[in-house]
Amino acid sequence: MNMIRNIFCFISIWPTLLMAQSIDSMAILQIDSLIKVSRQFTAKSDFEKAIEVNNEAGKIVLEKIGKESASYGNFCFNYGRIMHFKREFKEAEKWYLESKSIRDKVFGKVHVDYMWSLNNLGIVYRETGRFKDAESHLLEANFFREKLFGKSHLEYLSGLSALLSLYRSFERLDQAEKICFEFDSICKNFMGEENLYYAGNLVDLGIIYTKKGLYSKAEPLFLKSIDLQLKSSGKENVIYNWTLNNLALLYMRMGQFEQAEPLYLEILERQEKALGILHAERIRTLDNLAFLYEKMGYYEKSESIWLEVNEIVEKLYGKDDKIYGKSLGSLADLYSRIGKYEKAEPLYQNALSIIEKSQGKENLEYSEELNSLANLYLFLNQHLKAENLYLEVLAVEEKIVGKDRQQSSITLGNLALLYGKMGQYEKAEQLFNKAIPIIEASQGKDHQNYADCINSLGAIYFKMGQYQFAESLYVKSLAIIEKILGKHIPVMHLVLII
Repeated sequence: MNMIRNIFCFISIWPTLLMAQSIDSMAILQIDSLIKVSRQFTAKSDFEKAIEVNNEAGKIVLEKIGKESASYGNFCFNYGRIMHFKREFKEAEKWYLESKSIRDKVFGKVHVDYMWSLNNLGIVYRETGRFKDAESHLLEANFFREKLFGKSHLEYLSGLSALLSLYRSFERLDQAEKICFEFDSICKNFMGEENLYYAGNLVDLGIIYTKKGLYSKAEPLFLKSIDLQLKSSGKENVIYNWTLNNLALLYMRMGQFEQAEPLYLEILERQEKALGILHAERIRTLDNLAFLYEKMGYYEKSESIWLEVNEIVEKLYGKDDKIYGKSLGSLADLYSRIGKYEKAEPLYQNALSIIEKSQGKENLEYSEELNSLANLYLFLNQHLKAENLYLEVLAVEEKIVGKDRQQSSITLGNLALLYGKMGQYEKAEQLFNKAIPIIEASQGKDHQNYADCINSLGAIYFKMGQYQFAESLYVKSLAIIEKILGKHIPVMHLVLII
């Protein structure tokens, strides 16, 4: 009798179990479909609809499945992704962290979804100037990539690319170079040389050597990459414009302006045909062309391009976005460099106000504009204003990326220049001696920034009457510049800073 009762109970419950499983499966399919649609709206920058559709998915998750589920993790991750694309980084971090926590509980750490939560958090931290947090998350993400896919998989290479971008952004050039060498080895062993991955890595390595001031090493890498691209896929590939852009930047740094200009004009022509006039990629090329014309002394051309960029940025992002603030700052930089100080100051102040409202003060974009305004006050001999701003910049930078980093070395150098102008030579000497080892550690002794810094310290010793020290540093600085640029040195490198 008991056996019959048990069988009857099992038969009675079975249809209910089937129905529950069916409802769950249908709900999961519906959630996944809504998230997919939401991602499509995100790709079109229609963030309101992306959020609306994602919230529909979230409602179903909470009603049908619950929070401790893969579906809730996907909902959180997609919300973070929308906020990330909107550049609302605090919200993006919040939702990525929630997705990471849920995915850890549901899947454990060795899972592709957990890995992507780590990866995107790392990118958010990189974009907000939090180097240590970015590095730890991206390294952990790549650790799990290797466990899940192995080093010969494209996923692992994409993780290396994320780390490379981080190290390059924060001037950790030796670490970036090591990543390129690892990437190079994997590509050669598993794919050979005639592919865009290998060609792109050559460009990345060329960028590092450009930043290091090793121009003779950089140029052949860019030219080899172009040759491989033309052989394997022609000009219509995703990295061709990027390669031309970096080759043009190299020529601009080398002072070979006539070689840089036609490259930028070719890129612009290709971008207008493929993307139209209102596109972020075109803005970056216009920025570089404007800077080139300034270097060539074509100030009216440069100003005209910056004004065009401001109009495009306003149409794309609006006046309250930090990108618009940065665009105003770029125009202010031009006015500052060509001596139109009365036009530069209000633009810097407007840029700072926009960035602060959109992202707060604790970010590198804000500190960069603040530093530029301090530089302006330095040129105008408004020493107290400049000093206060440089000290504020140092405080922000040390909070974001820590002490003894490349960003702080620039500010230390600027503050030292200020003290030199004020006749406070001992303070200036101390700051230059603090900045020099930071530059040496991050960029090496053969970098132009290192040469400029020791040249400026030499000028301080000259003012202090310590002529032997001054002469030693001038000779050392000149040797580095000759090594980088050759003996036909631009006048700016021979003039004392102070």
